[in-house]
Amino acid sequence: MAPPADNEVVHEFRFFKVYKDSRVELVWPEFPKVPPSTDLITGVQSKDVMILIEPQVSVRIFLPKLKAPDQKLPLLLFVHGGGFVMFSPSALPYHVLCNKVAADANVIVVSVEYGLFPTRPIPACYEDSWEALQWVASHADGSGAEPWLNNHADFGHVFLGGDSGGANISHALAFRVGSVGLPGVKVVGMILVHPFFGGTEDDKMWLYMCPSNSGLDDPRLNPGVEDLARLGCERVLIFVAEKDSLIAVGRNYSEKLKKSGWKGSVEIVENEDVGHCFYLHDLNSEKAVELLHNHDLNGMIDGSEEPPTRTLSDNSSNPAYAIWDKDLSLNDFQSQLLSFDTLLEASTLIQTHNFSFAHFNFTPPVIITNSSATESPLSTEGPPLQPSIIATPIPTPSSTNHVSLSDSNFCPAISPVLPSPTYLVLCFPSNSGLDDPRLNPGVEDLARLGCERVLIFVAEKDSLIAVGRNYYEKLKKSGWKGSVEIVENEDVDHCFYLHDLNSEKAVELLHKFVEGSEPVPEKTNVDGTTNAAYTVWYKKDQALLGLILSSISPNLVASFYG
Repeated sequence: MAPPADNEVVHEFRFFKVYKDSRVELVWPEFPKVPPSTDLITGVQSKDVMILIEPQVSVRIFLPKLKAPDQKLPLLLFVHGGGFVMFSPSALPYHVLCNKVAADANVIVVSVEYGLFPTRPIPACYEDSWEALQWVASHADGSGAEPWLNNHADFGHVFLGGDSGGANISHALAFRVGSVGLPGVKVVGMILVHPFFGGTEDDKMWLYMCPSNSGLDDPRLNPGVEDLARLGCERVLIFVAEKDSLIAVGRNYSEKLKKSGWKGSVEIVENEDVGHCFYLHDLNSEKAVELLHNHDLNGMIDGSEEPPTRTLSDNSSNPAYAIWDKDLSLNDFQSQLLSFDTLLEASTLIQTHNFSFAHFNFTPPVIITNSSATESPLSTEGPPLQPSIIATPIPTPSSTNHVSLSDSNFCPAISPVLPSPTYLVLCFPSNSGLDDPRLNPGVEDLARLGCERVLIFVAEKDSLIAVGRNYYEKLKKSGWKGSVEIVENEDVDHCFYLHDLNSEKAVELLHKFVEGSEPVPEKTNVDGTTNAAYTVWYKKDQALLGLILSSISPNLVASFYG
């Protein structure tokens, strides 16, 4: 039997399918989005700026940490990929990518939020990106709307770049600059990463997305040599990937550009043994580091210097980022931990994720400075909870201060209140009832806590507020020799900060456990405003506060008795 007419698929492409009633269904899931922020490690600040209301066009700007108030930096207009149908500057992979490029290349990155098919068919992506480039150029004389660009962009060193479909759009921008000019701006180079152009099975998809197309020879899909000869930049760097179906496309573009009569220099780099836009899956991988720190790329942006390398605690070097992470078994923990201990004498945070023992592997959306995570078995992935899980000793190098931090969730849940039935089910059959010391620790257990200080956070609207207060009172009466403090977060609910780590209440909470007895210093932003949210959290020779108790996870943390 044939499907109903309204469910009949008439076109099926790589990224979407079209039904007989003209409905378009995207076949890839939407990627999580993150707000602009300030990177606590690199100091890169980001902000969203609306540059056009109708149609709506915006950019996300990434400003690296400045060495001087009047410092000028190169500017990269970046156009994200996604087949003209998905992603945005706020999509997690591209936010992280632009943040790292800004930090590592010391360049202002302006990432374009352009219209996507099917809401806005092609050529919206080209027109929106051109609007963004013109908006950037409007700051060349220092009178634009955005202070970051007025004060810190070097308009004699502007670059265009993008990956996949974004590389295609970048080419169109460079052609337009060469054709009509861009007053006040010198476009030095263009960076095309795994570019999309015509000559593949996806040609039909592009033609469908662009109703106004002029066929397979449309210059936006398949630029001719006469168009390439007019590129408005001096250098072009092209990356292709060995296992990418678009590798021939990139090579063909390079060859045509060399033969076009264009007066600039072009170079092509092949990423071996990897596929299309592989770096988006793991920006810390060796191949991603190799691409992002390619000498020609860095030389194009900041001269001819090699990217700086950082020496890791295992004496290896990695030029990529200020944070490294690694999955380890507990047997490997002591010998292979990659942290800042050796380099910065920093404290180490042992984290255990929360959420009722049954959800979330440890993949936090925001990394807190220099933390090492321990991943506890989930109830749906293994045997019921056993004492050995929560009492496993963690090797601790004597040269560092070690503090147990339970993820980023600071509201305790230890007491036979709301979670009791859940816990007893998840811990079946090894639990010892409502008085199980992991669920409801007695004063004799609390008296043996192996730390000097305990800080407890509770939330006014949290059903677990009484639990935290009860733990606090029992600990004070237990005979334990340390100091304990309880902080109530007013007018908020359970783990409220996970929704917005930049909110005033979240900032207040996060800084409480690192400030000690000193006030948190304010940070002066480049626009003259102050913000206490993004200061350096680690203070040398000052240990972090003791146990940070979180939802459910404190049961794990509190079991590390002295």
